[in-house]
Amino acid sequence: MANIRTRTRTSTTTTELMTATSAPSPDSQLMSSLLSRARCVTEQV
Repeated sequence: MANIRTRTRTSTTTTELMTATSAPSPDSQLMSSLLSRARCVTEQV
């Protein structure tokens, strides 16, 4: 489900990261990769 939200690339960066880091899910690696990508996107914008 997190992947879909990250794909939107809307105003879901800090909130999503916080929830992702807070929740001990096996998607930690995916979230970390998405986190780095989100940062790049935010910098571009």
